[in-house]
Amino acid sequence: MTGRSQQPSPSRAKLRRVLPVAMLLLALAGCGTNLQALMDEQNRLDWQVAEVLADDSGRPPGLDQRLLEAETAKIDACEPLYSSVMQRVDRSYEADGLSFGERFFADLQVLGALLVPIPSIENCAAAQEEFAQSYQSFEQQRNALGQAPLERPELVRASASAATQ
Repeated sequence: MTGRSQQPSPSRAKLRRVLPVAMLLLALAGCGTNLQALMDEQNRLDWQVAEVLADDSGRPPGLDQRLLEAETAKIDACEPLYSSVMQRVDRSYEADGLSFGERFFADLQVLGALLVPIPSIENCAAAQEEFAQSYQSFEQQRNALGQAPLERPELVRASASAATQ
């Protein structure tokens, strides 16, 4: 028997402290929402819906009611996100712009939204999904009435898959 005590080396002790945190981050990865994909999807779908709604030739009154209600709900649910984005854009155009610390903090917030579900962002994503489904339903109703679809396949994607990429 040797008289040496079995103490872990300093690098093993660090590994034991870091490993649980790393495992937690890996478990959380992908649970949040990709903000860039969500905003891109909203932009595409908003333009497409505006184009379709502008062409009201022969559309029965009230056909677009569900779509307009879903759009209003999406705007209300996404208001905190829109406000945050606009504040950052406004700040970046000011004379002194964003400092390194402000950019770093904003990037950390985006990373946090990717890793951890944030209720306001998840509500926005859910409202966006409902809006996309309402639009698809609206297009199906238009097609059933014999109206030619204005849909462009490159602009329409399932927002759920885009938001989680």
